[in-house]
Order: sequence, then C-alpha cells, then structure tokens
Amino acid sequence: MPGGPSPPAEVIATWPAPNYVNPVRHNAALTVICCVFGSLSFLTVGARLWARFQIQHNPGLDDWLMIGALVPMSGLLVIVGIGKSLDLGSVLTTTMKTVKGMGRAERVNHKR
Repeated sequence: MPGGPSPPAEVIATWPAPNYVNPVRHNAALTVICCVFGSLSFLTVGARLWARFQIQHNPGLDDWLMIGALVPMSGLLVIVGIGKSLDLGSVLTTTMKTVKGMGRAERVNHKR
C-alpha cells in the first residue's frame, strides 16, 4: 500500500471531526448479527464438544483448537458489535494517532 498502512494526510484532512460528546449512533443491525451468529457458533461448538467428550470419549486436537478459537472470536464479536453501534472508529483512530505521536516523541527524547 503506497504511503504505509496509514492514509495520507490529505485524506485524513477530509474526514469529519470526531464527535465525542454526542456521537451518532448507528442502527443495531450489526450488533444483532454479532449476537445471533455468536450464539449459533457457541451452541454449535458446545454441541460438538459435548458429543466428542461425553458420548464418544474421544476428543481430538481439532476440538482443543476450537475451544482456543472461541476466545478471540468472542472478543471480536464484542468489539465489532459494540464498537460499530457506538461509532468507536473515530475514537480509536484518534487514540492510535496520539499513541503513535507519543512513540515518536519518546524516540526523539532518547536520541539526545
């Protein structure tokens, strides 16, 4: 991607200013989708694990990997579902710019 992972300054300058006081709330469609499919995935994995552990008494490596995959998936569902409905994208973008700027200031101070 030309210019690195961040968009150029000209593009960022065209973005509207973030509204932290009274942010625009989006419809709850994405939150509902995250809840429905998140619940379906937990039920499906739970049913499979129940069958493999209780009925067959033969869990495999794939079952343990599915348990491990539920942790980041549930975190992603929470971040996407809540973040989109509360419009946290503008807040996170500003926060990342601040953190990136602090890192630059720290490198400058260490060079002295």
